[in-house]
Amino acid sequence: MDECTDPGKALEIYRGAKDEEGKLAALERIVRAVGPSLFGYLLRACRSPETAEDIYQETLIGIVKKIDSCRGSNLKSWCFRIAHRKLTDYFRKWPVEHLEPFDENALEEIISSSSEDDPVSASERDDIDRARKLLRAVPPPCRGILWSFYIRELDVKTVAALYRLKYDAARQRIKRCLLKARLLSKNVL
Repeated sequence: MDECTDPGKALEIYRGAKDEEGKLAALERIVRAVGPSLFGYLLRACRSPETAEDIYQETLIGIVKKIDSCRGSNLKSWCFRIAHRKLTDYFRKWPVEHLEPFDENALEEIISSSSEDDPVSASERDDIDRARKLLRAVPPPCRGILWSFYIRELDVKTVAALYRLKYDAARQRIKRCLLKARLLSKNVL
């Protein structure tokens, strides 16, 4: 790693800076060193470039405000902890009722947005229709959980944050909702 991409070296430069200009230059090095991987993590976690950018900016603000409290030399993991906290805070603040977790029209949009070069096949249309019927049949709390985990493909951590659950509770709820869906599928489909 060169001096510009080594987070540990950038932190040493920051700590050794005598003036504000030196500290600012070191902060820029820190952002260059950890920024791309932080943004990639946030983008994978929330699957929205706009949301990832917002949380990324909040993360950078947190890093700048608390850089003096960074102990040890593992700056990258320290920055990731800040990013994870900002991500969790974002999902905790976002009201669940604004999520609109199950929108029947979204499944139709999947079909209509498929390009002519790559159209949705008849079997995929049947699968989407079955999914719609099944999601209508499960209890409302399960609709959101199943929609978030299987259709939106959010990971368990993100589902837990969205529904204000602990990780294990979210994992168990996903399993229970899937079991309910399987039992109902015999009657619905």
